Amino acid sequence: MEEKEVSKKVKKGHGEGSIAQRDDDTWWARIMIGYQPNGQPKRKAFYGKTEAEVKRKLREFKKNIDNLPKDTIAKMSLSVYMNNWLETYKMPTLKPTSYDRLEDQKRLYIDPTLEYVQMKNLNTDDIQKLLNNLSKKYSHSTVKKVYMLLNACLNHAVAKKDLTYNPMAPIEVPKQKEFSKKEIVILTEAEEERFITEATKKYSNGVDIYRIGWAYVLMLFTGLRIGELLALKFTDFDEDEKMIKVSSNIVLVKNRNRKEGEPKNKYIEQTAKTDAAQYRIVPLSRGAMEAVLALKEINSNFTYICSSRNNKPVPKRAFDRAYRQICIKAGIDPVGVHSLRHTFASKLFRKGADVKTVSELLGHANTKITYNTYIHIMPEQKKSAIALLD
Repeated sequence: MEEKEVSKKVKKGHGEGSIAQRDDDTWWARIMIGYQPNGQPKRKAFYGKTEAEVKRKLREFKKNIDNLPKDTIAKMSLSVYMNNWLETYKMPTLKPTSYDRLEDQKRLYIDPTLEYVQMKNLNTDDIQKLLNNLSKKYSHSTVKKVYMLLNACLNHAVAKKDLTYNPMAPIEVPKQKEFSKKEIVILTEAEEERFITEATKKYSNGVDIYRIGWAYVLMLFTGLRIGELLALKFTDFDEDEKMIKVSSNIVLVKNRNRKEGEPKNKYIEQTAKTDAAQYRIVPLSRGAMEAVLALKEINSNFTYICSSRNNKPVPKRAFDRAYRQICIKAGIDPVGVHSLRHTFASKLFRKGADVKTVSELLGHANTKITYNTYIHIMPEQKKSAIALLD
């Protein structure tokens, strides 16, 4: 039966289905589950009086995909199968940011090539070609994450006997040495001085031009990640001991249960990025103390050290936008706020700090990450000694 023309349609992601309102004000939802013998897409449709009703029916169907006959699953598209695996098995175990990242990896890197391939038709050559093509455009880290995501899903399919074998078993990920290393950018001493001067400028009446300009100075003198910095509360600051405690992270995640009129994404506060990053103590230098005290003078009535005027953390996009304005005014190429963190690390290495200390201050999971990230800016005489630590 052919659908009537719709007056409202909610487009969902790859393999997630679509929901629409019909002319008679009833609703339908559809999801592609495979292909018919003639090669045409095979879809499952659900109907209801309200949007909530068809959403519930679609959700229940996806939960029961595991119980479909094996021959039906064999004809199911990879995209639909992966969506079910992600929602049923991965979502309950991951932080919202981690789940969003897996979903985006599937949508951006796997779906464009393999979205409509049936599970029974997956083969090693197609997957190897996918990884080879990705290697020409993206970093080794990106390609490896795609490999791990797809391999985990197909191992799951084998464990459930939805596939007889994993076609990725013979696959090889291109070696890291075959990828060009992305060069990190740090501020020179002259650029750093100009940046601080601009970030802390005031109008003639004494009001700060950049309301939280001192936050960038704090980042420059502590190496905090942007999410960690924006999550800092005054209760995390010990003025007597001159230190701050890093315990959480502000992140942007998909607003999955949003109501009409609400944004697609929302900011939430969650635990820090890694176990090493969480609950770490960061001592404050004179420059960092000056920055915190200046922010305390501005935001003392608020919860967050880098608070907006409505007592909420400053949105990352607004923080990044102001950073770029400061860079332009200071005559610096605005390469990204993360360069302040890199500059902090590079200064420590120039002063002779060892890789373990720098790794702990940055909240890296291990010293290998620190070494691989900053080997190109470490003094030559330190490289051989630092290598021994790993």
